[in-house]
Amino acid sequence: LDLNNPAPRCPVILLLDTSGSMSGAPIKELNAGLKQFIQETSNDEAASMSVELEVITFNTQVNIAMPFTPICDVEKNPAPLTTYGITSMGKALSIAADELKKRRQIYQDNGISSYKPWVVLMTDGCPNDNWEAPAAKMRALAEQNRITFVGVEIGKGVDHATMCKIMPAVN
Repeated sequence: LDLNNPAPRCPVILLLDTSGSMSGAPIKELNAGLKQFIQETSNDEAASMSVELEVITFNTQVNIAMPFTPICDVEKNPAPLTTYGITSMGKALSIAADELKKRRQIYQDNGISSYKPWVVLMTDGCPNDNWEAPAAKMRALAEQNRITFVGVEIGKGVDHATMCKIMPAVN
């Protein structure tokens, strides 16, 4: 945590579906999206001082692929993600909620102001675990205006109906 940076922080978590259903064109699209997000955020003057990025991948396992890191310190050409297993989206949403809570506490403990956190879910919307309760919790945080929760549907086989259940209603 850079205590010398005077900018308010914006914690951003990318939740990236790397399950087997994302193989082929979807994982290529996901990798391109990740690279584009990192490059555009790094190149934005305000964002480059404020955004702290965490990347959580989920398949059969949920993995914090990159803990919170200032966007200016993130590798601009990340290693390509690969696919495997089932879609543990519920567990990933739960871990993301816990990670945000911990990060905001670190800011508070160190007197660092912060912007509303962002959670960006990139998936084909086909969870295999108990996702309903964790999705409802994340959706409620967004509907209470405590986070910005964005869903990016990837691939031709997207389960749009499930994504509509996961994401907050748009105003």
